[in-house]
Amino acid sequence: MAIESEEKEVEDFLEVLKDHFTRAGGTRTEVQKRAQKEALLKQMGDKATDISEGLLDVATNMQMVENIYLLANHSDVGFVGVNMYCDDQAQLKDLPINQRASQIAEVCGKMIQT
Repeated sequence: MAIESEEKEVEDFLEVLKDHFTRAGGTRTEVQKRAQKEALLKQMGDKATDISEGLLDVATNMQMVENIYLLANHSDVGFVGVNMYCDDQAQLKDLPINQRASQIAEVCGKMIQT
């Protein structure tokens, strides 16, 4: 997938990343999937009674991208910002820690490794 237009630049970029993270691998076990569903239901509280198993499957299988702001763009840094885009399910997929990305985040004052 390519970036189609300046108007949709960010949206297209996120779709490229979602596609990449889906293809990059990592899987969740059935136990992890069930735990993720249970966590989602707990977050929803009383509203969770109307949620079907199919909708839960869709919600927990969506590939999303987490945007982590490493350096906000403001006048002190010449209006340059640094963002890191991560697979939001990387921990659930038991993917290895990205040491390079973690070091870049640390330089920017963010400790993202857990």
